[in-house]
Amino acid sequence: MWEKLVGGVLGLVTVAILGYVALDIFTFAVSSPAALEPGDPFYNAQHGFLPIVAGYFPYLIGGAGLVLTALAELLARGR
Repeated sequence: MWEKLVGGVLGLVTVAILGYVALDIFTFAVSSPAALEPGDPFYNAQHGFLPIVAGYFPYLIGGAGLVLTALAELLARGR
């Protein structure tokens, strides 16, 4: 019982950490000097995408963690 709970919590924490690292890298890429400059064709898409990702991020991480936990449970049961 405890092994499944600990495994699920570790899976959720791992997915959350990976997601936050990805968001941090994306945020750095947008604010770095190598980012697109105003006037570039994709400037608005690049800078408009960050608030969308940040807004939906908690739901994406929770959903991904749930899916990975369910998949691990099914694999552990041999289905």
